[in-house]
Amino acid sequence: MASPVWADLHSADIAYRKSEFNEAFKQFKELAELGQPEAQYNLAVMYVRGEGVPRSLTFAHAWASLSGANGYAKGTTLAAELEPQLTPTSLQISSSVQAQYSQATLDVRLLPRVLKGKEYDDRDPARLHRLGDFPLKVDDQQAVLELRALDLDVVGQRELALEVAS
Repeated sequence: MASPVWADLHSADIAYRKSEFNEAFKQFKELAELGQPEAQYNLAVMYVRGEGVPRSLTFAHAWASLSGANGYAKGTTLAAELEPQLTPTSLQISSSVQAQYSQATLDVRLLPRVLKGKEYDDRDPARLHRLGDFPLKVDDQQAVLELRALDLDVVGQRELALEVAS
């Protein structure tokens, strides 16, 4: 099951300004892994400075590149400054991290596919719950009703199947 994200940019920034770098890093990382470009940039800066994490220009480059790819200009600038300092192996590692958290990869992992006019009973959250394979909470039951009211079939990862209605 995917864990809920408790971080937000404001609280992460407050933690950073208080020099609570471990907490700030944790919160920025949660947001960065979900594709938030400002958090990705802040994470890159923390890697450059070694704040809350061991210093790594490789990971700084990866997160700065992702930030830039997601439209944050400072990320593009930082990635360009870091790139000449990296070895070919470091650039490969950076590329691997970027691939793991690229927008396309996040879309596949986080967004459900909505299929109209097809039957996918094996993906019905209520059925999965009855089989004990998908615990429903009160909010989830409302989501199931909303999905059925829309007459949509949703196929996606189990832990994300009910986020369609939210």
